[in-house]
Amino acid sequence: MAFRKGDKVQSKSDPSKVGLIEELGPIHAGLQYYTIFWGGIEGSTTVPEIDLQLYHPAKTPVDNLLNGNIAGYREFLRLITYLKLTRDYPLRNNIYAFNASRTRFYPYQFKPLIKFLDSPSQRLLICDEVGLGKTIEAGLILTELRARQTVDRVLVICPANLTAKWKLELRNRFGEDFRILQANDFFEIPIDHIQNNEVKNIFEQILATAEAIEREWVDDNDCNKLLELAKEKYTKVEFSPKDPTTRLFGVPEAVAEIASYLVSLQVKNGLHAVIDFGAGTTDFSIFNLENVRTRAEEKFWYAARNLPRGAQRIERIVSLYLENMSREGNITDSHVVRAVSNINKLPDNIKYEIKQELKELWEESHAVWGQAYSHRKSQSEWEKDKVHVLVCGGGAKATFINEIFSKSWMEDWGPYTIYPLPIPDDYDTTNDKAPFDRMSVAYGLCQPLPTLGKFTLPVDSPDQTPPKLPIRQMPEWDDRKPTSNWLG
Repeated sequence: MAFRKGDKVQSKSDPSKVGLIEELGPIHAGLQYYTIFWGGIEGSTTVPEIDLQLYHPAKTPVDNLLNGNIAGYREFLRLITYLKLTRDYPLRNNIYAFNASRTRFYPYQFKPLIKFLDSPSQRLLICDEVGLGKTIEAGLILTELRARQTVDRVLVICPANLTAKWKLELRNRFGEDFRILQANDFFEIPIDHIQNNEVKNIFEQILATAEAIEREWVDDNDCNKLLELAKEKYTKVEFSPKDPTTRLFGVPEAVAEIASYLVSLQVKNGLHAVIDFGAGTTDFSIFNLENVRTRAEEKFWYAARNLPRGAQRIERIVSLYLENMSREGNITDSHVVRAVSNINKLPDNIKYEIKQELKELWEESHAVWGQAYSHRKSQSEWEKDKVHVLVCGGGAKATFINEIFSKSWMEDWGPYTIYPLPIPDDYDTTNDKAPFDRMSVAYGLCQPLPTLGKFTLPVDSPDQTPPKLPIRQMPEWDDRKPTSNWLG
């Protein structure tokens, strides 16, 4: 087949190559040659007519198959390289997180990971002997998953006496910060979580199911029967807060943690902010308390947000500093806790990092203040001692908290006074092993529901901006009539 100058042709030996005929070349050994411009770095080459065909763009892969346009070796290598580099199509035999941890692996510890990647369902039961590194194998799987895809949440279930070990191992070896959940963590719900999704309805359905099982369950060790009963009740029961037999309720976390304040001598009407400095997150909420110590007492929550910054970030800064300073490298949680409680003794650069972390958290809280202000647009009620700021949580006693969070979100409206949640008389700290700062939510959840009082969530809170004072209309001077003794 003869080609003409300007024809668009395709290489038969490598269909991925498409070019233009620049000129007719010589005839050699009975074969006509053409000069083809391929573009790119390859430029122009001379190709025999037998290796060329007119280029017909295919509309579908089937067209390519029918026309014999099969990609060549170089295209195959290019595709394989692309697939190895992209996370959208990760290969099972390629480990993407090989050097992404501070751990020296033994070859056998990669076997569970390879089996996990080869498993269609990606489920695995690791049954190694004690001491062979099951924690490390699980951490390696987690690290590989993070390298391949977005992992939103991870739950580790282990015996209570091993929770601290798991937390320490995952942090020191893989840089993963986990929070140890207590019993009360499964019954508290941040206010913004209640409003933004269906978690409250699901939670209440679980509570109703648990109560139904408790009423009907007999003392039986058959776990299969228990699972069948749970499955049956979950689809049939309905949560009814007005039912007198209902004993479990889903309560917003911030509502529960101010229980001690509501029964204290400090309680007063007005605007309040509650800052719960947790391990991984900080719950920031603002409410208006009305009619204190009366039957009409009510709390209007104006705004609430769960901010993804917590005490763990400060602990991480301190932990890295201690690791760099330690010759042995054996840094434990107790070392970090002691250092955090004595931040003023740390070098200035470390204190600066901690301050910056807290300042960024304070700046993120401005959106919560702004949302709350929209419910009560009166500057005088947001100034200085008009706002009562309560702090709690594991990080409530950290240095710089009062200095940074006493500042107002609006310039010249502060400073605010920071108060710790009052410790109730009936709470036992067990020699400071269970400080009230960390247990305020658990304490509130142990109180009868009526004790927590009536509350309205932000989405239902009305605009409580005070009405403007009426302006008295004074008559014009010309309309005023002098009295008889006006001139004396």
